[in-house]
Amino acid sequence: MSLFYIQEVFSFPNVVIHSVDNVNLDAPTHHGLSVKIDKLWDPNLNFYEVQLKPDSGGIYPPWAVYNTTIKPFDGEMVIIPYRNGIMALKTSTKYCLRMRAVYASGITPWVESCGIVLSVGNVSQGDSDGDGLSNAQEYALGTDPNNKDSDLDSMADKDELNNNTDPNKALYANVFVKTPSLDFGVGNNFGTYPGQHQFILIVNKGDQVAKIDSIKLSSPHFKIGTYSQLLTHIPPKNELRLPVSFLPQSGGNHQATVEVKIAYDPEPLPLVQLYGAGSEMPNCIISTENESLDFGEMNSGDINLARKDIAISNLGDAADYKNETEPLAFTVLTDNLGIVPGLRGLSIPPGEKINLPVIIPHITPGDYSGNLIIKTSACGERVIKINAKAK
Repeated sequence: MSLFYIQEVFSFPNVVIHSVDNVNLDAPTHHGLSVKIDKLWDPNLNFYEVQLKPDSGGIYPPWAVYNTTIKPFDGEMVIIPYRNGIMALKTSTKYCLRMRAVYASGITPWVESCGIVLSVGNVSQGDSDGDGLSNAQEYALGTDPNNKDSDLDSMADKDELNNNTDPNKALYANVFVKTPSLDFGVGNNFGTYPGQHQFILIVNKGDQVAKIDSIKLSSPHFKIGTYSQLLTHIPPKNELRLPVSFLPQSGGNHQATVEVKIAYDPEPLPLVQLYGAGSEMPNCIISTENESLDFGEMNSGDINLARKDIAISNLGDAADYKNETEPLAFTVLTDNLGIVPGLRGLSIPPGEKINLPVIIPHITPGDYSGNLIIKTSACGERVIKINAKAK
């Protein structure tokens, strides 16, 4: 005996929207939309997902999900209140609505209905909450006519309108940093240690979307990883993992802070502390008494050479961090031929120090001022200003 089946028997039923109408609801939601759909009897149905947006051609916000547990499964009507803590629907504004069914092992395609206009009929011109906005104005804004502070951010709806802020969105998102510090341990500038790449967890535990305004890092030894700009918006009850890497440019202990600023919040989030120890590279110090070497004004008839020294150190034997230190190789360049470094290049072993002589022969009168550039692969470059004249 042979067996055969029709594939459609095993496919999940799609959502079918018949109509979207206005409906009066009990307080405190007052009114909303009713979506008439086909009955879905499938026992594998988990919930319907519903999203709304203005009918303006934009995308559906990923967090505008009204209800992920709409039941009963065999219902023919889905009710959407005009306010639910995530989105506020305004009267006389056109919206698009889309729905899909989420099953235990599959999701159906979205089904969309647009041109929906929310209406509440005849509304009293009174001011139920005494905030200076009439009930009709409140419905037109999507605010709650029975609550003078609809988004519960301690600023009245009327004051928000005067300040050009949204009375339906809390001014200060309920965001906190779940990662107060990161210790990257030992790392090199190639990023080959497993602990050199971690993330900061930023959590939005509120009912409003949080927008990251800026991220500031205080040290070049650490890098903020690349991430999609869409992730600068943290949906309600959601989190953002901000990638951070430790890529030291020199050996030794390094410390930095990350400052995250949330839009509309007057204070940034607490600073995140970063720690790491550079390894497998020199720990160099290039020092002079000042930011420049000043030879002053010299006499060209003087047979003595004018000389000053620059100290260059490779402190790779420091005991306060784990460091398999490499020799410090450097080269020296000048932009004035009258400036003569005692060495054009050298490799300094770990723990050693040298004094690099800088000489101005000043055989003839002239201006010998310029820049002396010390370049290293691991520690960058240092530019030292030279001031020197001969008469």
